[in-house]
Amino acid sequence: MSATHRPPGTIKRTSGIGGSDIAVLCGLSKYKTPYQLYLEKRGELDGEIEDTTRLRFGRRLEKPVADEFAFITGRKVWRERTTQRHPVHKFLLANIDRWQEKSDGALRGVYEGKTVNYNLRPLWTQGGVPDSYYLQLQHYLSVTGCQFGSFGVLFGLDDFHFFDIDRDEQTIQTLTNLAVEFWRGVKNGTPPDWTFGEAGHALAKRLYAKATPKKAILLEGVEAEVKIKRLLQLKQAIKAREAEEKNLTTWLQVQMQDAEIATFFNLAKISWKNSTSNRIDLTALKAKYPAIAEELTKPSESRRFLITVIDSSVIEEDKTIDQPFIITSGVRAISLDE
Repeated sequence: MSATHRPPGTIKRTSGIGGSDIAVLCGLSKYKTPYQLYLEKRGELDGEIEDTTRLRFGRRLEKPVADEFAFITGRKVWRERTTQRHPVHKFLLANIDRWQEKSDGALRGVYEGKTVNYNLRPLWTQGGVPDSYYLQLQHYLSVTGCQFGSFGVLFGLDDFHFFDIDRDEQTIQTLTNLAVEFWRGVKNGTPPDWTFGEAGHALAKRLYAKATPKKAILLEGVEAEVKIKRLLQLKQAIKAREAEEKNLTTWLQVQMQDAEIATFFNLAKISWKNSTSNRIDLTALKAKYPAIAEELTKPSESRRFLITVIDSSVIEEDKTIDQPFIITSGVRAISLDE
């Protein structure tokens, strides 16, 4: 089920740029590209967020995490369910979690609460606040005019930390310039460059989910030629790498024979254990219960991308491939009880 969590008094995402958009604009999002954000802001692509279990628990834990922040810091923390707008650039929006006030009452700041998987704790406690969150908070400081902000972060179930961050004028100016240029493109229909990577690949599959039968086009130009040649070259290189990987894997399996585990000092631990999985025998199911098999069989549509070489003589060998390892023998059998 898809849903957008928008408290009363807040403004639709298409009316401006909010804190969750900043990482996308800066190219730091693994899940969305600037081009996808552009389509969403123009209303040309559904930008709703799936309401997952993690997001729901994050919302439910907002208050207890904020209460812990107030308890640890001694600061006053309160909620105001109103969207903030930048005083000059009205399209810059901020839906902050809460306001905070230091104990002397002299300075008001922004508070953001986070619930984070414990395995990600080192990203915060060793490397500082992750870039995407740092930029989000600087955006909120820009919109609200505050001089400082804080994160209250609950790692796992019982490990709480807070991080105070001062206003960074240079970063704010960079973010503002980037946002102004992007929003100008949204208004006049000038999209940003297509960003590739996993997010760009997912967007292409989403935008062009179905092919028009029998439709064919002719690709022309130097850029297309260069990219096609490079793709074919890479596919050949990957095939060679996979063959080398298979040979090395087979060599290790031959050395292990019926051993479950092999170790090489502090370099590697190799596991080759028995594995059992239960699968439905579709052939037997169709033969014994054809009506049930037909009822439960659902069509699944997708597009399959294939590229084949017409003239292999124009494809140069990828010179970056290393020479294959020379396979030798030699292994010492040990007992796990040693």
